[in-house]
Amino acid sequence: MGFFSSLFKNDSDWSISELAALVKSLEVLAGIDGDYDKAEESYIIGKLNELKQGFKGNEFERFQKKLNTLTNPLDSIAILKGMSNNKKKIVADSLLELSIIDGNCDEDELGFQGILLAAIAWKSDRKI
Repeated sequence: MGFFSSLFKNDSDWSISELAALVKSLEVLAGIDGDYDKAEESYIIGKLNELKQGFKGNEFERFQKKLNTLTNPLDSIAILKGMSNNKKKIVADSLLELSIIDGNCDEDELGFQGILLAAIAWKSDRKI
């Protein structure tokens, strides 16, 4: 079972808007370094395919429409900010996973992650 498809079993209260905001954030991160490469593209397409299998009825079409409306980054941030900290952790984990998938996590990607996670008020449960 894939990462996203497990969301439907483990935390089934993800809304279409939340999932669209997560995917949109992944798309932005993939292009932030100016090199939206094949590994990143494959990762995101894989996640979309997982989502498609988890949706019922016309939910995937509704998801695609919502994804297409998220053209202003502030819209995605507002959606992500309203989520539980458990969901925000999944966002943080997804961003990190995508950043390292191509073997090149640069300062632009790290900066974007930091800014996005600060903007959505994610609180890590890790103790330093």
